[in-house]
Amino acid sequence: MPDPKKHHQQGLNEGVKNYSQSKGLAIFGNFVPLTGSSTFKFSGYKLHIYATSEDDVVLILSKIYELVKSAGCTMKAATSSFFTSTKDTVNPQHGKGITIYLPFNMVASAGQLGFIDLVKMALSGYSKSGNINGDTRLSHNVFYRYELNIPWSKVKEKGGLNEAEYRRHYNPNA
Repeated sequence: MPDPKKHHQQGLNEGVKNYSQSKGLAIFGNFVPLTGSSTFKFSGYKLHIYATSEDDVVLILSKIYELVKSAGCTMKAATSSFFTSTKDTVNPQHGKGITIYLPFNMVASAGQLGFIDLVKMALSGYSKSGNINGDTRLSHNVFYRYELNIPWSKVKEKGGLNEAEYRRHYNPNA
């Protein structure tokens, strides 16, 4: 397993730089895609790191960017427009500063448990906490949910689950 402390400086350099330079690529103005590839196979599991400002995002990225990238996960970060529109804690999107999508091969090999532990360890010193609606709490600022709610055609296109597994796990209202 990678050492989160080793990746801290690289994350500070690359993650924060990518976040700052990619704001023009924001998805619907709310999120900046930061890691991932066209061959990514989504498992249905994702992590949320609680944040309520761009400063929080920069701090989080400095701690986890390289770890997330080296694990083969896809990640996106919230922008100021997202934080402005979700500042009320009753908003169902409130607190979703960083979203990390776990790859199918990580979950299929049960590697997500070790990865989650590394993320939590890397975030030591980041004390902001809150709740993320609909997610299961893993620590004061790390949450997860299972959300395989994309159509079978997209899953088939990306790979990962077979159709029987997809039908068993699909949740259209997640």
